[in-house]
Amino acid sequence: MKTRRRPGSMLGVVLLAWTGFGFGPVLPADVAGVWEVVFETPMGERTYITSFVRGDAGLNVVMTTPQGRELASTAKVQGDGVEWTVVVSGPMGEIRMAFKGKVEEANMTGTVSMDEIGESPFRARKISSSPAGVPRGYSLPLIDLASETGRQAVVDREPGQYLGHPTTVLLEDGRTILTVYPKGHGRGPVVYKRSADGGLSWSERLSVPDNWATSLETPTIHRVVDAAGKKRLIVWSGLYPARLAVSEDDGSSWSPLNPAGDWGGIVVMGFVEPLKTPGRYLAMFHDDGRFFSKDGKRTDPIVFTLYKTFSIDGGLTWSVPEAVWTGSDVHLCEPGCLRSPDGTELAVLLRENSRRKNSHVIFSRDEGATWTAPVELPGSLTGDRHCGKYAPDGRLFISFRDTTLESPTKGDWVAWVGTYDD
Repeated sequence: MKTRRRPGSMLGVVLLAWTGFGFGPVLPADVAGVWEVVFETPMGERTYITSFVRGDAGLNVVMTTPQGRELASTAKVQGDGVEWTVVVSGPMGEIRMAFKGKVEEANMTGTVSMDEIGESPFRARKISSSPAGVPRGYSLPLIDLASETGRQAVVDREPGQYLGHPTTVLLEDGRTILTVYPKGHGRGPVVYKRSADGGLSWSERLSVPDNWATSLETPTIHRVVDAAGKKRLIVWSGLYPARLAVSEDDGSSWSPLNPAGDWGGIVVMGFVEPLKTPGRYLAMFHDDGRFFSKDGKRTDPIVFTLYKTFSIDGGLTWSVPEAVWTGSDVHLCEPGCLRSPDGTELAVLLRENSRRKNSHVIFSRDEGATWTAPVELPGSLTGDRHCGKYAPDGRLFISFRDTTLESPTKGDWVAWVGTYDD
């Protein structure tokens, strides 16, 4: 699934009404599914993810705007499977979309006519045969390793104390693993440990700077390398202000937590992804209005915002965060990033915290500059805090807390195994 969009204002809230050329038969069933429609306007490209589901009253249409808003309609379609016309009515006036191309080839072009800007080309591509109503559960084979205690190693345990939310980093020797986690549920003093044998055994809790005890959120740890090849480790601690600690010696010693800027957020950072330019990194986090600024407040209804920030000096300093997506109908958060095997695309998997829908995914093909609108994932990839790695055979191992709406393992920590194309 490869999609993209350029930044810019949305075309406007739209209602869809479909008319045919009078060829007679309705479009074949191949039209059902999820389509990427990219308008090439004078203001730049606009990408709309459009789902078609056949229902009792005709064709149900759900269009997701570049800002993530879902617009639904029911329409009747006529055409011969090669050419048809769509009439869209909205604040910008009438929009006529003339499609050309065989539906079964899942690749079409056409022209769109808008009152204000005249005629512009567009392209449309089928990106999924699954309709908008993706399954709430899954039928993938399930392998249960819970009883195989020989595979398990206890990292830490303290009677009467909640210990969880760990993040880890594997150093270049392939054996040294460092982990940080809060002494408490989602907040509390940062605990730091090291394994020298690939996680089979763990050190005692290691000494850290005094102000790590003031951490307000789940810490995260990441490897970063600057343009000169200097390797560092960084630890983030979120809420306001987001704070950052640095190690110059592979974790033997650390700086205190220091503010990264006049901003904050929740689970800072969900990931820190190296980009193609040496020393440049992309990171993402989310906020619900309370912690991005010093006097932030949560609104009613609650609005979630996904932010991106960049570093050009190997993770030492970070840009002022920019919003990637914002919305209240779903609560998308805790991003986890994967790069496609050919290196051209970034995919970010997102937790859906309102528990109304499955997890979602967004894509970028320009190193994080622009992103597609969110698309709902299947039930088998629905969970919290997706963390993915490629196995030696090229398959992905994506682990997360299972929050699938219909699942025999709901609430457990699970892993999904498949390919990037899957």
